[in-house]
Amino acid sequence: MTEGDAKAYWRSCSALLGQVLETAFKEDFTVELLSTMDVEATAGAFCCDVVLDPQLDSWTPSEESLRSLTRGAQQLIHQDLAWEPLVVVPSVALEVFSHSRCKQEEVKQKASQSPTGTVMLHRCGDHVLLSAGPLVGRTGLCSQYDVTALHSLGEGPWGLQRRAQGLSLPLQMEAHHTVWRKLKQRAGRLVEMPKPEEVTPPASEQPATTSA
Repeated sequence: MTEGDAKAYWRSCSALLGQVLETAFKEDFTVELLSTMDVEATAGAFCCDVVLDPQLDSWTPSEESLRSLTRGAQQLIHQDLAWEPLVVVPSVALEVFSHSRCKQEEVKQKASQSPTGTVMLHRCGDHVLLSAGPLVGRTGLCSQYDVTALHSLGEGPWGLQRRAQGLSLPLQMEAHHTVWRKLKQRAGRLVEMPKPEEVTPPASEQPATTSA
């Protein structure tokens, strides 16, 4: 697996996690998926940031809650659904995400950065998502998959922000259960992501320093 393939796989696992979170809660509670982000595999877990309904602000997920989310992901994997890329104009994307203030802001940002002024979406079953980059072809390419944590990050601009995390291996790979257990423990630890103002610019963009 090339580095690009690995990134697409990890990104796809995050997309799957977001879809599970929306379907798990949306019948009874609102779910706001936050801006998509790329997480390196070296972080030990893929991530999906979310704001749940304010009625759930005091809710602390149990191990059974995580297992339920895992089962939801495994059902989507078993269905072997395609991640179908869709290139659309911003007005279409804004209509698709009319229910999500955060996603509408992300659509505007992506459109402003696109040379063609279009936005790339992906459809998986009846779910449409924004992705930070290419995804693998189908959910069935995921194999071992566990939702490992749902951390509270505190109040953000959209409400109480949580970070869902998980771990997965692709279809052609498999870890022994003892190794998998250790990897799951690591994947349960909070993955720290830099805030936008904390992102270090490339060296070429940093101000030059002079020595005395």
